[in-house]
Amino acid sequence: MEFDNYAFVSLYYVRPEYRKKGVGEELFKRVVNDNLRRKNIGLNAVDDIQLTIKDGKEVSLQRIIDYDAKVAKCQREDFIRHWAVDRIDAVCKV
Repeated sequence: MEFDNYAFVSLYYVRPEYRKKGVGEELFKRVVNDNLRRKNIGLNAVDDIQLTIKDGKEVSLQRIIDYDAKVAKCQREDFIRHWAVDRIDAVCKV
């Protein structure tokens, strides 16, 4: 997702058998082009994650927006609405 001042790399997953081998770093280098390097770039990464995942329809959009504002430290309602709802290919999992 790219905006005027920042970009965010999401849906970024490295299968366990390829971790700690530089695969994730190489993927990131290929995704982040020279234009993106001039912006603030966000990427959420964890070594190992245990999640409970729900369909986005099970949680109100406002709750997702409020949670995102706490994490991102800014209001990104348009971003969330576009990414999770308005896109024709949107599939929201929370």
